[in-house]
Amino acid sequence: MLEVSDLTTVGRVMSLINDDPDHIIVTLGEHTNDHMTSFYVTTPSGFQIEYSCNGLVVDDDTWQVAHYEAISTWGHKYIPADA
Repeated sequence: MLEVSDLTTVGRVMSLINDDPDHIIVTLGEHTNDHMTSFYVTTPSGFQIEYSCNGLVVDDDTWQVAHYEAISTWGHKYIPADA
């Protein structure tokens, strides 16, 4: 995963990648567990990364185990390779 400092940067990179949509694996969305806003892509080298921002900072003193019913609160639609 690559985490950048703000949503504007994520949006700009996604705009660049939208010019070559065959590399998008999972659309923009937000994870339930860490509130990370991200999308997933295949790099020109062939490996996959999550490009993201706004991840939850965990406080070791107050963190508690939790269970989530869904991977994302919104977005993160999987794009099949043959789509």
